[in-house]
Amino acid sequence: MAEFSLAPSGVGYAFALETPLLTYWTDCWQGKGPLLDIGCGDGTHIHAGLKSGADIIGLDLSDSGFEAIHRSLDVDQKARFQSRVGRLPDNIPFHDESVAGALCSLVLHFLDHAETIAAIWEVHRILEPGGRFVFTCVSDQMAILDGLGLQQQFEDERKSSPLFLSGMVPDFVELLEKQYRRCPASQQDEALATLERYRRDKLSIPLHFFNLNQLIMVLLRLGFSIEYSCMAPADHYPIWKHGPEDEIRIVARKNS
Repeated sequence: MAEFSLAPSGVGYAFALETPLLTYWTDCWQGKGPLLDIGCGDGTHIHAGLKSGADIIGLDLSDSGFEAIHRSLDVDQKARFQSRVGRLPDNIPFHDESVAGALCSLVLHFLDHAETIAAIWEVHRILEPGGRFVFTCVSDQMAILDGLGLQQQFEDERKSSPLFLSGMVPDFVELLEKQYRRCPASQQDEALATLERYRRDKLSIPLHFFNLNQLIMVLLRLGFSIEYSCMAPADHYPIWKHGPEDEIRIVARKNS
């Protein structure tokens, strides 16, 4: 499992691991509009973007992590990096069509249906024509959901309201507690340690387990084309049960 720590904003965890979609983002740099890292955390992707030669803007909920990022940069990198405080979807402080590519790694699943739709609209607004929205989020096929009846509930929600993004769980720690009671004895020590960490870090928060096809439908409706999409393993997630389709990965391009 990759190293991780509580995100500087206090919402979720930051991982010392680059997204497999990184080059889709860095390749957007054409020497003009900067690249944007939404929910930049401890700066893993900022460092990678700067190493590629791009101008980078890091956006996060608070400025608590920015000082450490700035200290870690050399003179040239500092000249090409800006930090901004903002929040999806209602505080994205950028002009229309001012960003060449937007990365949003493991952030969208903290948003509900309305916030997700609004966030995608905002990313579309700030992207240059042809710019990419590159993101990852948790999947409704995540193995930690197995046996709890939630996947069937999400499917029923989609059948009832196809345009409503199903998959919202009001308290992720409560979900983990239910799964802990079902886990075999061989996993109980690991599961209990995981639970205790989530409790200590006060992460009893809502989490949105997205459906890949629904997200694609929304992106197409909101003016994007899909360059790449898949569900993939995410063994770096700090949980004790992993599967082959835990994470959604999407590269969407703003239509010109």
